[in-house]
Amino acid sequence: PIEQAGEGMDLFELAFYGYPGMAFLKAYGAHAPLEQQSRWNSAPDGYLAGVAVHIAYGIVPYLDDFGLEYVQYRWYEEMLDVTLTGISALLIHYYGYTPKSLAAYLESWGASSFTGYLYDRAMFDPFECLVSSYGYWCYLDICQAALDAGCGSEEQFLRDYLAAGPAPYEALKEYMVHMYQKQG
Repeated sequence: PIEQAGEGMDLFELAFYGYPGMAFLKAYGAHAPLEQQSRWNSAPDGYLAGVAVHIAYGIVPYLDDFGLEYVQYRWYEEMLDVTLTGISALLIHYYGYTPKSLAAYLESWGASSFTGYLYDRAMFDPFECLVSSYGYWCYLDICQAALDAGCGSEEQFLRDYLAAGPAPYEALKEYMVHMYQKQG
């Protein structure tokens, strides 16, 4: 399936142009260098889900171009059930978001029409999907630190992050920031 989907693309490009989230990570892990494969096989769910959420979210704009309405619908469904429920719970219970402020935040995801659903779910079970949300937040935190340290683009960061990980978040953050500072 990788060769058929990719036609002329390398595995990394598939992360952005047509091989969503967890499916891409499984393919990437299977093709990783031998010394890295055991780390991919034993990586925590939060690590995998966090990167998968970013990868899948990154390709959503391209799905319209391909006319893949069903794929886009299924991605949004999964994103709402997993990521946005956990993020909404953090915003509500930790930052005190009201339904109105949550709706404003969700607008950036194109999901403000789901505010009531997410608010109710987060109030019912505040720990729903927090592992995935935490993994996604850690990924974004390390990405921002790397960009601030001199990384040229988010695409370059993802490539380097996948080549370095899986590893503990603090170790990865220190490694990535040091690498980009050293490169200047």
